[in-house]
Amino acid sequence: MTVWIQAPRVAEAAPKSPVEILGTLPQPDPEVPDQPFNIAAIDPVSQRMFGMYAKSGPHMVGPVTTGPEYTTYLVEYDLRPRVPTFVAKRPLLNGTADASPLKSAVDLAGKRLFFTAPGDSILDSALYSVGIGPDAAPVKKWTMTEKLPGYFIGGITYSAEDNRIYAVGEMSTTVLGQQWGYQRKPAGMVSTVAAFSPDDGSLLWAKPVPECNQPLWTMGLGALIARSSPKLGRNELLFTCAAGSTGSSGNDNFPNQPGVVELAISPTATAADAALFDLQFHPVAGTYFDGGANGIASYDYGSDRLFVQSLSSTTPNAWVFDARLGTWVGSITSPDDTNYIYGLNQTTGHYYMGGGSEDKKFLLITDGRATPPQNGVVLGPDFAPSGLIVADPTSDRMFVPMGDLGRTKYRVLRDLTESVRPEAVADYDSLTDDIPEATDTYISFSGDAAGFGTRVSALGDTANVVGFVPRGRDALRPESRGVVLGRVPTVTVQPAGAAAAAQQAGLDTTSTEAAKRNAVPWNYPSETCLDGGSTEPAEPTGSADSAQVKCALKEYEGTAVARHAGAAGAGLAVGESVVNATVKRTVKDGMRTHSVARSSGIGIDVPGAGRLEIGSVEVTAATVAHGRRGTASAEWTRTLRGVVVKDAKGAVVLDSPGCTTKVRHDGHKLERSGDSLACEQLAEAVRRALQTRVRLFFPDAAVHATPKGAFAGIGQSAADFAKEVTLNDQGKLFGGDTTTRRAVPAVQVDIYNDSAERSRTIVQFAGVENTSVFTVNRNPDEPPCHTGGCIPGGSDGLPAETASGPDGTSGGLDASSDLGTSAAGSGVAQGVRGDGLGGRPSAGTELAGLIVTRRGLGEGLLMAAFIVLLGSAVGGVTRRRRLTSVLTAR
Repeated sequence: MTVWIQAPRVAEAAPKSPVEILGTLPQPDPEVPDQPFNIAAIDPVSQRMFGMYAKSGPHMVGPVTTGPEYTTYLVEYDLRPRVPTFVAKRPLLNGTADASPLKSAVDLAGKRLFFTAPGDSILDSALYSVGIGPDAAPVKKWTMTEKLPGYFIGGITYSAEDNRIYAVGEMSTTVLGQQWGYQRKPAGMVSTVAAFSPDDGSLLWAKPVPECNQPLWTMGLGALIARSSPKLGRNELLFTCAAGSTGSSGNDNFPNQPGVVELAISPTATAADAALFDLQFHPVAGTYFDGGANGIASYDYGSDRLFVQSLSSTTPNAWVFDARLGTWVGSITSPDDTNYIYGLNQTTGHYYMGGGSEDKKFLLITDGRATPPQNGVVLGPDFAPSGLIVADPTSDRMFVPMGDLGRTKYRVLRDLTESVRPEAVADYDSLTDDIPEATDTYISFSGDAAGFGTRVSALGDTANVVGFVPRGRDALRPESRGVVLGRVPTVTVQPAGAAAAAQQAGLDTTSTEAAKRNAVPWNYPSETCLDGGSTEPAEPTGSADSAQVKCALKEYEGTAVARHAGAAGAGLAVGESVVNATVKRTVKDGMRTHSVARSSGIGIDVPGAGRLEIGSVEVTAATVAHGRRGTASAEWTRTLRGVVVKDAKGAVVLDSPGCTTKVRHDGHKLERSGDSLACEQLAEAVRRALQTRVRLFFPDAAVHATPKGAFAGIGQSAADFAKEVTLNDQGKLFGGDTTTRRAVPAVQVDIYNDSAERSRTIVQFAGVENTSVFTVNRNPDEPPCHTGGCIPGGSDGLPAETASGPDGTSGGLDASSDLGTSAAGSGVAQGVRGDGLGGRPSAGTELAGLIVTRRGLGEGLLMAAFIVLLGSAVGGVTRRRRLTSVLTAR
């Protein structure tokens, strides 16, 4: 018999229609033609689908009990025909049970279906096990009154690797009463994850999770809990948390932080082990309840991506969290804020979102594994679902409930939309002939550097942001705000020219425009230079005490320095912010970049939690590439000095001399040295001291050099880049920015106050980004020379003495007497294989390599020529709720 299995396709032309209608599922009860039923689970091995429905009448299972006379039936369908056929039904239990993939799971090997439903009463939660197949085992019931008293199960999953049932819920039996009685659910009691034996229902361990205000739960559908796939490389449980809510609108959240929890587990853990499980919380803004009934999340085991649908009235969407990278990687925009329906195909990774009212009903189809996530195609009311969409993991079919009453009949559709082709990663080594540069060769090169001393972004809820324009003038619109202290947007050198820009301090574009309209002076003008072939000797412009640039195409050199001293606002102070960057082509090394960024005298107050003080943060970064095997290298060093944490009473709870991290790539392997572990221990200590809404990060730079010497780069990892662009508006807030820039900060402090929309402050210190590209070719008519971007090889008139100086900066601008050096850390280098510039060590390849610059060899100069930097505005960035006291530098 034909099995309808379809692999993901990438077609040359899109099909005429994104879906094909195959028919309608037969109803499970011939006596009741319109009998509603819910699909619970699919067994892809036996090609069977199981559902449940409740029918009134005399009890059909065991003795007659008190209460409403309903019997829940288990129904079975054969998936092999194009339109699945009804196979059988049998009584399951007395009473009613709502079925959904969130509240049920299949043990394929044991031929068992597990589900959760009320136990001996409506307030009692229970686990059930029922056999499926020819030799079906009888129903087993394990009530939480016996196993874990007071525990309400929101959702379950079964792990074949662990042979355990995992549940997420909370220690409160009043969940249903809160939803039915008040239509809204306030904060939960104690969110709890538990593991049960699938054989006898015994409790193996329970783990309270106070960091989670309450699991995201949908009445009738349940709560998501997912066991990570083996491809993740780590044993984790993932679930979503939401803020409580009261009232009737969809944007009146409790003041708590929504997000996703990653709970690291052991497959054989005991109750004692559970207390030591590591937990990571990943905040995200949004509204996740609507009338107390809708909170939508799902998990794709093929990509380890979690989707959570925000019902925000202003920004409805589905946030996408990538567990392999450990970060949010994008969002899928919803047509409106009634996006309370979802579906997911575990084979193709296609994601479905539905909702709407009256003539605005819709069905959205997209490739959930695309990077970045796509908005997909939207179908109108004729295809809009009325309930949870269940996708067939053995094919490209989906079962879409239709009808105003919901789940009345399932229409069978084929999803004909295309999977997104992964974006190709730049391979510069393929463009070089791996030969020495000589007069009979042709070369192309590009060097780029950028950085900042301190960058502050106040994002979202502007009720927490003090505007930059005096009261009485134009009121600022409710948009994000930011300030950069010591900023070098770019220094670039290519055969066609050299360009650079620097600014002592700059504001976000909204504040800048408001200040211009109100004629408010801004005393930090930008300095820029562009040399496309001048015969005059290049001289620096600006002042080394504030902002200075130099562009010299004759010497193939660009330099920039920016310095700002003595910045203090409500709750934040920085003594000095400096960045110095040099890009230069040399006879000896080819294309070389060198950057130093530093922030010192840092103080951050967190009301009710304490104060963080950092003496100095400094980063040095250097890249070299000369287009021949063994000539590319990249090195990044972070040095942190003098870290003090004080509690809310001013008592010192942590006093650390600091830490050093050094990362070097020589084109073949990655080496790490210094005391990186001390940095991570320091970050964890600060997190504990300053509570969950304040996070201290030490981002690791992605450091890479290619074997044949064509490319060397330093910047954000793929995971950090995805997170900052997706959640924190990186590349969008400041004039002249672009989302392709990815300067990696040495230290980052995130202060969260999210609700329906974002309300957070992101403070970053000492950020740098460096890239060197160099190719050497024999033939001027082959790539990359075929577009005219190459020049003759050899010294090309470069004087030999312009080869790199002692510090590798080739005589760059002097920012300070000690800025060109950095204290070296101690430790033994540990060689590891370089695996590109991805995020976590176990990350997949979806985002790997994205740090490799997409800028072609001829683009940098064009971009630099059109740089528009900030003009004028006043003030600084403050956040009223999170940063409240004026600090002074240490």
